[in-house]
Formats: sequence, structure tokens, C-alpha cells
Amino acid sequence: MLMNEMNKKIAQANTSSWIAEATQRQENKDWLEASFLIALKILRYLRSNQITQKDLAKRLQFSPQYLNKLLRGKENLTLETIYKIQNEIGIPLIQIPSFEYEQSYRPSTEVLATNVVTYQKMQREEVYTKSKSEEPSNQISKYATAA
Repeated sequence: MLMNEMNKKIAQANTSSWIAEATQRQENKDWLEASFLIALKILRYLRSNQITQKDLAKRLQFSPQYLNKLLRGKENLTLETIYKIQNEIGIPLIQIPSFEYEQSYRPSTEVLATNVVTYQKMQREEVYTKSKSEEPSNQISKYATAA
């Protein structure tokens, strides 16, 4: 009986860790993919220039174990780490969009014009609704004081 209980606990532990790992991968899918692509770029650089991971780790003042963890694409890279590697190996690993890219995300003049017209219609409807909801006695007193 004791053996059956132990087997159940082991099976439950394996299942829960498996589910936790899968959930973690799904939640962090975006940065894990980016980290993997950066690692791949670094590995291609190392291979084409015949540099060992140990040599690069020494140049970066990282432990070989830490660099290996980075190059497996399973480490959430900080901008500081990315730029340190990028500056050391001399190739861009990430690109920050410049002002030119920001302008391309602006809505077209057609979209802006449509929004302005919609806003103006809303303003007119609001004014019309307010004037209809005012009591007649208030409207008369407005005109009486204005004259």
C-alpha cells in the first residue's frame, strides 16, 4: 500500500511540474522567442568567426555558465546585457525604431477627417439634446434677459 501512495505522489508531482512549465512557456512566449533569436544570431557569429563560448564569456566578463544559459535562449535578456554583447561582437542584436517608423503609424488624413466629422456630429447632437431637455421656462427667461 505504501508503494502505491508513493507512485501516486510521484505521478502527481511530474504532472504538476509539466503543466507549470508549459504554462510558463505560454505566458512568456514573446520574450522567449526573441531571446532564442538573439541567441541564434550570437551562435552564428561565434561559429563564423571561430570563437568559443568560453572566449566570448571571458571578453564579456560573464561566467561561461551564464553565457551558456543565454545562448540556450532561455534567459530573459536585459537591455544592458544585449548591448554589452552587441558592443563586444560588433553586430546589431536588436533595433529600436527611429522617429521615421513612428510617423508611419499615424492614421491617414482620411481617417482623421472621418474622426473630426464624427466628433462634430456628436457635438451638434449634444447641443441639440441639451436644448431639448431644458425646461421651457428657462428658455424664456434666457431670451428675456438677453433682450
